[in-house]
Amino acid sequence: MTHVMKNKILYSLLIIFGAISTYFIYLVIDSQRNIDKYFTNYIRSQEVSVSLKKSNWMLTNAQTGLEENIELKGRKAIVAFATWCKPCLEKMIQYGDSVKPSDNVFFVSDERLELIQEFQKKHNIKMPLYKDTSDFSERFVLVLPSLFIMKDDSLMYKVEGPLSYEGILDRINRDYR
Repeated sequence: MTHVMKNKILYSLLIIFGAISTYFIYLVIDSQRNIDKYFTNYIRSQEVSVSLKKSNWMLTNAQTGLEENIELKGRKAIVAFATWCKPCLEKMIQYGDSVKPSDNVFFVSDERLELIQEFQKKHNIKMPLYKDTSDFSERFVLVLPSLFIMKDDSLMYKVEGPLSYEGILDRINRDYR
């Protein structure tokens, strides 16, 4: 084999290796994008049955600054959020004007009231946001956003991850054990 042939083979191998390396780097970058997309759309749901052993829940309305006594009779949906949570913000903006008081959906955070108010004003969120003054978030919230379906004084259903507003209303109206 001549010196020129060896160089051509070596050059061909380098080109093939370079192409494979470039493709591998592309796959790694693309998979990272897909991983980020997957985790921000992650949803896990489960039926639960936990008695809260109380018939009322005190929440502070971020718009008015007043405490409201929420009766836990009938079905309610609690959406736990945080001001730093990007999927929470995206969903709240998506919900827009869909949220009606008659839907019995409460958006609750355990952060400082001033932080919630600032968040609401900065992002022009019109729906009522609430400050949780109880230990609910501490006891039950592991993933943000999370949805909790309450029936009377019991926690019936939990969804971890972002949902459409229609998905929230659908889960309020389902029958649970």
